[in-house]
Amino acid sequence: MGNLDLKTILASQNNKYLYSNDADAEIESALADEITTYDASANITVTADEFTRNMHHLIGGTSTTAFNFTIPATDRPFMVTNDAAHTATVTQGSGTTVDIEAGDSRFLYSGTAGVYAISGGAPNGFLPVTALGAIGGGTQDLDLDVSKVFTAEVDTSATTFTMSNWPITGLEGKFRLYLLNGGSQTVTWPLNVVWPNDTEPTLTTAGTDILEFVTVDGGTLIYGRAIALDLSDVIPSLAGDLFSWGISTVGQIGDNTTVAKSSPVQVGAISTWDALDYGADHSGGVRDGLLFMWGEGNNGGLGDGTTVDKSSPGQIGALTDWDKLSLGLNHGSFVKTDNTLWSFGSGTSGGLGNGAATNQSSPVQVGALTDWNTIACGDNFAASVKTDLTLWTWGAAAFGQLGDGSAVNKSSPVQVGALTDWAQVACGLRHTLAVKTDGTLWAFGAAANGKLGNGTTTPNLSSPVQIGALTDWQEVACGDEFTVACKTDGTLWAFGDSGNGATGQGNTTDISSPVQIGALTDWASVKAGDAHWIAVKTDGSLWSCGAGVSGKLGDGTTVSKSSPVQIGAATDWFLAAAGASNGGGVREV
Repeated sequence: MGNLDLKTILASQNNKYLYSNDADAEIESALADEITTYDASANITVTADEFTRNMHHLIGGTSTTAFNFTIPATDRPFMVTNDAAHTATVTQGSGTTVDIEAGDSRFLYSGTAGVYAISGGAPNGFLPVTALGAIGGGTQDLDLDVSKVFTAEVDTSATTFTMSNWPITGLEGKFRLYLLNGGSQTVTWPLNVVWPNDTEPTLTTAGTDILEFVTVDGGTLIYGRAIALDLSDVIPSLAGDLFSWGISTVGQIGDNTTVAKSSPVQVGAISTWDALDYGADHSGGVRDGLLFMWGEGNNGGLGDGTTVDKSSPGQIGALTDWDKLSLGLNHGSFVKTDNTLWSFGSGTSGGLGNGAATNQSSPVQVGALTDWNTIACGDNFAASVKTDLTLWTWGAAAFGQLGDGSAVNKSSPVQVGALTDWAQVACGLRHTLAVKTDGTLWAFGAAANGKLGNGTTTPNLSSPVQIGALTDWQEVACGDEFTVACKTDGTLWAFGDSGNGATGQGNTTDISSPVQIGALTDWASVKAGDAHWIAVKTDGSLWSCGAGVSGKLGDGTTVSKSSPVQIGAATDWFLAAAGASNGGGVREV
């Protein structure tokens, strides 16, 4: 699946706007058909039966008319726009209130303890999210060069947060921290954080705590505030309809046929998909915590206890704790919500990581640790970044793709070096690329066609080497013989084999160093197949480039493209995936 898809871009119900340049304006536009207007010439009280829409518009009143907008508790976010002549105090019960100035709008949440603002004044621009996972105590740095939004889970262990790489004095620096399972009384903040009324917020032990930190003097003095405490469902992951296209000789599209499709077709009618990936000839996805697989069953690659092909999604077991997946040649690796690691399928070269080289047709746990975070699979090998930001690999190593300095296969995970600054990793056919928390890009493995991006096609590299000196890389994806990556400024870059046009340069010439694809700065996320890639832009549109055989670009043709082409006209895509013979994505409901 690649490791940094839009699922990990923080988003609220009915909203993909944290990567928009104007969150409130986009929300208003998207919800324009769900507006209720109120006369603000006096206090307003709305009952639960009346409070059914997502946007609430206040008008009227005078400059001397103070008024309350009293609402019921909700289990969803909503927008309030104040075009009245006076500040509106939004209240629910006797708890926390939110003031909305005349002419302003806020994205709110109303819980049993009051009303909370969860947007308005959010940092502008595309916001990559760094998912820190479970933090079991110790020190955790929040690096603003890496992200402006962090998610984390802390337990009752003593955890100390530090903050680094604030902008220079005179520029505003701002970021948010979402504690997804609440906090604990043992969290320690930097001494230079100033809280309202000099009172540090009391973090909860369940729900979601949202904290925001701002500085204008380079981090000398940091202003902290709790935007919301103990929210049960403010930031659910996006979920939606699953679409697929490309080759389907063994049912890998999932539409209950074996007929190729050159345009997106919906897979089933369920609208709760939030993870997706394609392997060589098998496919998988997660919805509601359940794991589904379809396509080729050879070597047990579907994990359903058989080796039988399936042309529609089949549920794997009954557990509802599956979270992330990545599919390789004939195998897959999976991370559960408890951060355990699992795998099934072909065990060739130790690619399952379970200490053996035998096939497994049902999920097997890899070790007993609970610190696995992101996952990527290649051709009989895999890699993962743990919650402590260490990098681990296992499986086939003939081309140095494990990065451990050798060409010896490993049937259990081995650490790549000793550093704890890895953010994301991607695996190709025989090469591996990774992004560090400082935004640098690193590569190892097979160098043919220039796919490592280090300016050469030989030799293969068995240890990580830095690609250039830039520190603005955000996400990387590996095809069989090429690499594509997004930068933090929204630009898209590629290098390696361009025989099918996958480097997006309008030609078929191989490239051994990163080159920009076009001049646009609105690319959000990218995933790579064997010789093609699929990407989502910040406006929710979906694009593809490279090999078009059997329709796997999804643009209605079977023709390869050496420049990006849009897939349809929809602008509600938030997740893309690509495999050897397919493309797919999930559209917001």
